[in-house]
Formats: sequence, C-alpha cells, structure tokens
Amino acid sequence: MSNIEEKLCKLISFKTDNNKDEIAKIVSYIANIFDRHNVVYEVIKNNDGRENIVALVGGKSFRNLDDAILLSGHLDVVGAIDEMFEPKVQNGKVFGRGSVDMKGFIAVVLASIDELKQLNKPIVLAFSSDEETSVNGVKSILKFFDENKIKFVGGIVGEPTNFKIGLANRGYLCARFNIKGKAVHSSVNKNGINAVEIMAKLWQKIFELNDSFYDNGATLNVGKIKCNNEVNVVADRGDFLFEIRYDGEHKKDIILQSILRQREKLEDEYKGLEIKYEKMLEILSFKNDGKSDFAKKIIEKTNGDIRNLPYATEAGFYQNYGIDVVLFGAGLDELCHTKNEAILLSDLDKYKDVLLKILTD
Repeated sequence: MSNIEEKLCKLISFKTDNNKDEIAKIVSYIANIFDRHNVVYEVIKNNDGRENIVALVGGKSFRNLDDAILLSGHLDVVGAIDEMFEPKVQNGKVFGRGSVDMKGFIAVVLASIDELKQLNKPIVLAFSSDEETSVNGVKSILKFFDENKIKFVGGIVGEPTNFKIGLANRGYLCARFNIKGKAVHSSVNKNGINAVEIMAKLWQKIFELNDSFYDNGATLNVGKIKCNNEVNVVADRGDFLFEIRYDGEHKKDIILQSILRQREKLEDEYKGLEIKYEKMLEILSFKNDGKSDFAKKIIEKTNGDIRNLPYATEAGFYQNYGIDVVLFGAGLDELCHTKNEAILLSDLDKYKDVLLKILTD
C-alpha cells in the first residue's frame, strides 16, 4: 500500500459528516503526522468548538511570515451511509465518501511533507472543518492568519478540477422564509391567510427568476418545505429554504432584491401577514483573472486548461482576504457527493508530481 493510499483510506474512515467528535479525531490524526515530521502547527477552534488545523512546512513560526504559499482543503464531507466510510480499493481506485471531495487532496499533501520541506520555502497547510455546512472554519483560519500577520504569495485550493485550473466558481446563498398567516376553518378560508398560498407565490417568483437567469450564470432552487396544519384548516404557519447560486455578487444582489420585493408586495396585499427572511449560509463567489505572477506560473507549469466551476468553494474567502488563489485538484467533480464517489490512485500520484512541480521555482 502506497503512502497516499494508506493516508486516504485512513482519512475516509473518519465519519466527518458534520460530526464534531469525528472532526476532532481526524484533526488529532493529522496532528500526529505533523508531530512525526517536526512540523509546526496550530489547532484552531470555531465558536462551536469545531476544530481546524493549520501547519507550517519550511519554517519555525507563523508570526510575521512573509511570502508564504497556501495549500487549502476541507476535512468535512456531506452525509452518507456508514458503508461509505469504509474505504475500498478496487481496480486502482479508492472508493468512499470524501475520496474526491476532498480527502484525496489532503492525503497527497500529508504524503508529501518531506518533499515540501526540501523546497525551503514557507508553505502553510490549512484544513478547515465545515466547508459543507457553515464555512466558519475558513473564517477562523483567516482570523489566525491576520493575528499572526502572515503574508502570502499565492495559494491553491485543492478542490477536484480533474487537473484543470479553476479561476472562478459560483457563490452560494441559502436563505429561509418563515410565514405567519391566519388560521381559520377551511370552509371560510377567505377569512384567513393561507401560509401555503403565500409560499406558492414566493416559489413562483423564485422559479421565474431561475428561468430568467439559468443561461446567464445563476440558478435558484426551493427545498425543505414545512407546514403546520391539516387539510381542513387554513395553514397559518409555513417555512421553506431557497438557494441562489451565482457567478457574481452584483447578480446575486439583483436576484435577491427581486425576491424580497415580492415579499414586500405580499405583505402589503395581505394585511396581518408576516414574512420573515433569514440568511442561513453564504459562500462568496470567486474569480481570478489569471494575470498575476502566481496564477500565470501555475498555468504555465500545467496543461493550462482553464475552467469555471459551477459549485461553491472557500476560494472566495481567501481572495477577499487578499490571497491570490486558484482551484486545482485531481478527481472528477461530478462524482462528489454521490454513492459512487471514487478517485484513481494513479491520478493522486500524478497530482503529487504536478503539485511539487508547481511549487518548485
């Protein structure tokens, strides 16, 4: 069993699907690797106690670090059946939750520590705990960077891009509408305010916007619908989640304001109706023009195949902080979050070679 295979199988075995205890276990496993290699590291906790880990290869202190290179990944995965946390190796592939998204990348980095040391440059490894849920981990990591006054030349977020260079990804907004109407008997329903009717009118607006923007870089969806009454009672309570995936902050603002105007219109039309808007999660969009020295170097040292990614990542947070990052990883992103999630070991070996080539002057 190769070093990468061994580490990936171990990483997959931690059931890090928003499980705080399993996150702590995987952080402890990684910390032990850093200890064995005499690598400086810090475990950083979010407000909810969830752990992230940051390490420095090629240096002795994070304080006032200059000209560092960032390698970033996330430790958490989306939920799956227990069997998917029992890694299987078949036909040169490692099957299991997180093999592609994105424990394969982390396994490569952990298996490359000795080679990274030989580069004699400060390389910061940042592994966050909750990219799939709240993205508080990357915010805690950036706070740590700021407190230690770390400056970066650039960075790589190792999301699966199948060896293409990701210079953009969509942002993501998840929000909730909570509706408070007026309950009455269904035989006199005109005397009430039906939360289901109000939800339907909001859905209609959201789906209209999806049709308008689908071919223009944005999608909208509705899900997780709740209602509190039987069929013979006008429902006075209801709520639902909706999401906007977008390729620019300005576009997101236009879409969201249109939805919120529909809320205001309904509240004006139905006296006594209350519609509460609540933002649940937001992940920033990301776009790199590819003209910086760091980005051009990566493009030159790879096949130069550039793509924009339809999903959200932590890259926008790093860019907003001022780090010149690109997305670059092994694996097929269409396998992420699926029951067939798997990655070729040969691709991980190839990725290690390419990554070291990029980082070598």
